[in-house]
Amino acid sequence: MMVQTLTTKERNTINTAVTIMLSRLPKGASWLLTPRNFHGEPGLASTTYFSSIGNQHSDVPGKTLADKVAWACKKEASAEQDRESARLLRVERLRKELADLEAAA
Repeated sequence: MMVQTLTTKERNTINTAVTIMLSRLPKGASWLLTPRNFHGEPGLASTTYFSSIGNQHSDVPGKTLADKVAWACKKEASAEQDRESARLLRVERLRKELADLEAAA
């Protein structure tokens, strides 16, 4: 097995990319990235974004990681407008969960 190492420039690039992503990440949001290299075809096997209002967005669209981060930034801008809708959906889900628990008791 060939051992791979990072150059100083590569390390700096990766660290800068993470710094940029974190600077755009609002409180409560997170990324789940799964880089892979199956059969010599490298890419992101899975890119999931968890928005600040608690919505999961699997397989975030975009050809590059930068495209995906830009998509999430736009999604967060609309999430601010949808915050009340999300709160009402959460209340509805919690009421259903409570009713299910009460029925099972």
